[in-house]
Amino acid sequence: MLAFTRSWAVLAACAALSTCSQPDTDGGPGQEASTGGHDSGSGDASSIASRCSPPAGLRCPPGSAWEARHGLDSAEYQQTFDTLVGQGYRLSHVSGYSLGGQGRYAAIWEKCDSPEWEARHGLSSAEYQQNFDTFVGQGYRLVQVSGYTVAAQDLYSAIFEKSQGPAWEARHGLDSAAYQQAFDTFVGQGYRLADVSGYENRFAGIWTK
Repeated sequence: MLAFTRSWAVLAACAALSTCSQPDTDGGPGQEASTGGHDSGSGDASSIASRCSPPAGLRCPPGSAWEARHGLDSAEYQQTFDTLVGQGYRLSHVSGYSLGGQGRYAAIWEKCDSPEWEARHGLSSAEYQQNFDTFVGQGYRLVQVSGYTVAAQDLYSAIFEKSQGPAWEARHGLDSAAYQQAFDTFVGQGYRLADVSGYENRFAGIWTK
């Protein structure tokens, strides 16, 4: 079990992940601080763009341009990430999962002015901790984490953002009992659950005051 304490801005859970796109509207390029290759994924992607209503729970103002993809393997996810970030989009939500013994990714990107951000995926628990410590030490906050298990190994994808926010606590790799204990402790201290990811009878969560 690994513990972290800092401050952060809450990321609402995305209500839908599908392969859709909307035309660009106003919204300047995202000020991304993410470099290519720092996001890894996997994939057979069914990436046919279509017109539909934007998913809820994103980080940009309503009406901002957005793109979504799912079923991507690592190479496809990285390629999509690099392409969209190069077009001024920022990653707003990522979900990792296992399909046929391989990692797959579903993600949403938005186009708007935003704080600097960094994203990583396909991280082992130790790599996730190392990246967490590095980015938090540079003034970033964790805004979303997705835990998933591929070939019996726990992996993590995460988004960090350099922005102001309230106090927060995060845990990952918790079994059900440890998660319940953390939940009860933080709620008793005035925190509320803001983000949770369940995977192979383990949990990663973020609480904010």
